[in-house]
Amino acid sequence: MKIFSKIIKTICIMFTLVVLFTLYGCDTTTPQTNQLQTPSFTTVTKDKNVVVFIETVFNSDNYHIYVYQDDAIKNKFNVTSEEAIMGYTVYLGYGEFELAVQAVSNSDNYSNSLVSKRKTIKLTETIKPHEHVFVDGICECGEADPNYNLPNVFSISYVLNDGVLPSNAPRSYTEGETVFLVEATKDNYEFDGWYLKSDFSGESISVISNKTTGDITLYAKWKSNDVEYTGYYADANDLIGTNLKKALRTIISTGVSPTSYSDLKSKLPYTDASLTDSSKMKLLYSNHLVNAKWDDTATWNREHVWPKSKGWFDNSGAGSDIHHIRPENTNVNSVRGNLAFGEVSNGTAVKCCGEIIAYKNSSYFEPFDEFKGDCARIIFYVLVRYSQSDSYNVTNVAQSMQMLLDWHEADPVDEFELQRNERCYSVQKNRNPFIDHPEFADMIWG
Repeated sequence: MKIFSKIIKTICIMFTLVVLFTLYGCDTTTPQTNQLQTPSFTTVTKDKNVVVFIETVFNSDNYHIYVYQDDAIKNKFNVTSEEAIMGYTVYLGYGEFELAVQAVSNSDNYSNSLVSKRKTIKLTETIKPHEHVFVDGICECGEADPNYNLPNVFSISYVLNDGVLPSNAPRSYTEGETVFLVEATKDNYEFDGWYLKSDFSGESISVISNKTTGDITLYAKWKSNDVEYTGYYADANDLIGTNLKKALRTIISTGVSPTSYSDLKSKLPYTDASLTDSSKMKLLYSNHLVNAKWDDTATWNREHVWPKSKGWFDNSGAGSDIHHIRPENTNVNSVRGNLAFGEVSNGTAVKCCGEIIAYKNSSYFEPFDEFKGDCARIIFYVLVRYSQSDSYNVTNVAQSMQMLLDWHEADPVDEFELQRNERCYSVQKNRNPFIDHPEFADMIWG
């Protein structure tokens, strides 16, 4: 009887477990994940390459590009989101291929997308057309040269130096022909003749004689109608381009009393004094006013606007020229280093005393607008004052000459620069021509 009772009890327990399992079960399924959206893509082909542009998908970490040939995967490329947007170049070679893309996720919450529909790409070699080689007027293919025994025609090119060429100006001439030239025009300037050399040496010409042969380049020379330079700049009259640069170099290199690098400790507080408080000096880039007394670089340092490592000088000559050296916050001096001036996008902010004063990246340093003209005019001065600069490309210190000209125009000479130029003249006995006459910059490099 006891045995029978135990059997009945065991059956009841088992029945209860079966009921509980049936009612509540045991969830052994894997947590559901979300599948990424299948991306679309476009392609651009060039010779043996195809550039793939993928439309990015939300929550995708990267992408796969599949290359199929003969219905089999030939290659697979892993592409970042940035490469997907900017375009990823795949070398294919010549033939017929199919491409497909797939969005990939590294998260446990998302699974890779389906592979997109394949796109067929055909790359075939371009057959160049036959190039005729004429000998005595006949090509080996049998075609005759239509220009055989015709008189030679030569081109006429013009270097206008910002002038305007009339529409009836001759652009070519035939061998044996006499051609009469027409004058160009330029606002506020008088046309001073066509020359065969860029330095305007030799005689000007108005006629191309019938004995002339070969292509010709003509250079326009101008005389200013508005400005007649006197005194310090008297020798700059009627000059432009290289000739003006040479004349200004002579002017600002004559009678100079050079400053030493040590002299700058006491001279810069005078030349860069505040317009409103002579006991303080204005720092380049930051516009901050600080006590003028030299404190062994604790507050300010002597900034080489043209970095020493990008030039030919150390701490003498151009390296101690008071027109070139400006006082600058010591930390900012270190942050700029030897970076060239340039336009910076998405760069790092440069701060002085907690304020943003400039931006930089790995190649360029961009001061605020109110200092761009100052920097451009200092670079112009160094290029003209020192013949050693003729061996240096301006891109050593600036993104381009055109950018410096734009900065020069957008940030014109202000009262502080005028005062500084006068004080530099009293110390060093020469002037910055581009502060006195801003038009010189365009007349030389424009």
